[in-house]
Amino acid sequence: MRNDDEILNNIGHVMKVLIIGANGFLGREITSGALLRKWDVGAVLHRHKHEVPPDASIVEMENPGLFSVPDTVILAAAAISNSGVTAWPDAMREGNIGLVLKTVEQFPESHIVFCSSVSVYGSPMALPLTENSPYCQPTAYGLTKLAGETIVGTSRTHTIIRFSSLYGRGMSRETFLPRIIEAARTGIITLLGDGSRRQDYLHVSDAATLVLQAAERRITGCYLGAYGRSLSNRAVADAVCKALPNVKVLTAGVDDSTSLEFDTSKTRGAFPFTPALSPERGIAALAHV
Repeated sequence: MRNDDEILNNIGHVMKVLIIGANGFLGREITSGALLRKWDVGAVLHRHKHEVPPDASIVEMENPGLFSVPDTVILAAAAISNSGVTAWPDAMREGNIGLVLKTVEQFPESHIVFCSSVSVYGSPMALPLTENSPYCQPTAYGLTKLAGETIVGTSRTHTIIRFSSLYGRGMSRETFLPRIIEAARTGIITLLGDGSRRQDYLHVSDAATLVLQAAERRITGCYLGAYGRSLSNRAVADAVCKALPNVKVLTAGVDDSTSLEFDTSKTRGAFPFTPALSPERGIAALAHV
């Protein structure tokens, strides 16, 4: 429930926020946005300090408590793996569970914003997905994020955001969008199956905006961080082709991946959140990079 007394927008108050994973794909956007808001920002990271904006205070991962008690702690760090449900790599266990537990224990008075994933749902039986949809055989990654959610749920005040497919400059080159953009530059995109598989794409800048709104409003609950409209793989290819003309789109084989759609009404009711960038525009812009 929202508590107006907990919304940190009082005149004269400078938000103090600790961002764990500040040098990651999403974390960098959150850090930049927090600094634009003139917040006092502590950036927690293992390495690559040069990737963090210079106005943030660098805090070592081993000693986050050196940053005085923050109003909000944002957990944007994640160890990602595509392994099956029986594989639990040490890095994923420590990054998605151990780090979360340490953070919750170390900052009991702070609002916790946890960047989770729609991977917690696994292979859903019914669409669209909501915050209350059941889980169906999540991968090991999805299970660790679900464990992280459970830990964060013990905090006095917390916001859990389950993000869909985030994209933008600096995203992993091993994911679908960068792969087909790279293929388009060779003149041919080959889609698995008939290209009908659907996915929800949210630009990383819009995802960061939602996280910062959660930090400000301190609303306890679980929410979906998604655009709210899914694109088929064929529609994604068409968006790329508009940016890179004279590309041929072919189909081959079988795509047995699960389509995903999300009902974002709860999120939009709780936050003043309207994504600024449509997937079509964002994907075309990414192809131009």
